[in-house]
Amino acid sequence: MAMETNIITVTNFVALVASNAQPSIAGVDVVNQVKDFFNTSFTHIIWLLGSLLTILGFAVPAFYFALAKWQLKIKEEKFEKKLMEKFEELEKTLHKSSDVLFEAKKKAIGEQFGQLEEILTNRIYSAQSGVCHVQGSFELERKNYMGALSSFAWAIDQTIRCESKEAAKRVQTYLQGIATDILPKITKTDCETNLGTINTLEKAFKLVTELKVSGLLDNDLRNAEKALAEARVRENK
Repeated sequence: MAMETNIITVTNFVALVASNAQPSIAGVDVVNQVKDFFNTSFTHIIWLLGSLLTILGFAVPAFYFALAKWQLKIKEEKFEKKLMEKFEELEKTLHKSSDVLFEAKKKAIGEQFGQLEEILTNRIYSAQSGVCHVQGSFELERKNYMGALSSFAWAIDQTIRCESKEAAKRVQTYLQGIATDILPKITKTDCETNLGTINTLEKAFKLVTELKVSGLLDNDLRNAEKALAEARVRENK
């Protein structure tokens, strides 16, 4: 009888120890699961943020470019519509007058339309130049030097074509940035694998030589051309 009592007592003791040990083991599992969950979630968040930044890097410049072009197109369409309405009204009025007077008025309107068309074209070039400037600055911050070089080369091209009074100063800024911040980071291999960008840059340099600004850009152009020549022979580090 005493032996049976001892067996029951030992059995109860083992059961009690087991019941007390289980929560600890379960607690460790829960902690490990929570830790794994947060590690996995953090990795997903970092991946999502990286993906979002990459998408924005391409989407934002494209959005600004499309928006500027769309706004200019709407203004141009409205202007052309209004101008044609005025022209038709004037044509009806002048129809009662002599043919000489009518032709004179028609010619004057045509000249005015040509001037306004030139203004709109210059605004489009100016807007595209601004978009290229923003995109080039963004690529430079990301240390994508070939992308920045391409954007700033196009910015020079569009700035010169817009025939703005500020064109020379803006082109000077682009040339200085290309010579000091971009081309020194580019190697011979970069030039050989991105011939399209290099050709665009050389065309931009040629446009600068045709820009008559009393030698204002001569020194900056020479520095940029020298930096390009050095980049063409620079070996990879």
